[in-house]
Amino acid sequence: MTPFLPKLRSQGFALAGFVMLASAACSVSADSTSQDLDERHPGWQHDDAYVTDIGTLLFHDRDNDGYFAGISLTIDADTHEHDKRIYTVFELTGPDLVTEHLHTSADFTIYGNNLSDEYRIDIELLRNYPTAEYDLRISLHDAYNDQLLDLVDESSFSNLRQLPLESDDFDSFSASNDSSQNITHHESNPNILVDEYTGNAGLIFMLLLSSAVLLRSRFRSSLPTC
Repeated sequence: MTPFLPKLRSQGFALAGFVMLASAACSVSADSTSQDLDERHPGWQHDDAYVTDIGTLLFHDRDNDGYFAGISLTIDADTHEHDKRIYTVFELTGPDLVTEHLHTSADFTIYGNNLSDEYRIDIELLRNYPTAEYDLRISLHDAYNDQLLDLVDESSFSNLRQLPLESDDFDSFSASNDSSQNITHHESNPNILVDEYTGNAGLIFMLLLSSAVLLRSRFRSSLPTC
């Protein structure tokens, strides 16, 4: 039996992370060319904080239909200040073009252009997200005054576009096994489960992945995603 492998979506100029044993079942897009990179994506909002890098990993496709109940995002945001306290807001747009709030993160601190301050979030969709392709939008806000600092979406990062998702209640294997009786829901959205990590926790997570290639995406590449 083929072991479960998460699906990787990466946009472009990539820093090859960790090559794992079985990569045939992974779906990866990567750009082999290198260009001078402006740290700001098109449409960046503010020098105080801006997104420079996003990695996307899809997981939990129990019925093997190509649609996933879990999404893991690793975000690198930089600031021209020594440090900046921020939070992120995640919104999801479905095929009906209705955008809904998915999650608001806890506050965290970024330091200049330091890679060790990466933020990672794992989101599992529990119910009420039908099988479809979804676009993801992420905004950065000042933790002290809620000012919008940056906004990225599928037009900025191709690995936020048309994510094949479905909640557990639309996964035929999960539904038939009824495995969600003792779940603690996130208070801001009862339809999802959330885990958040900052700093070196993201690196530890990557080291623990033993069945995929983790690639870092950069905004200026234009390769299509899978």
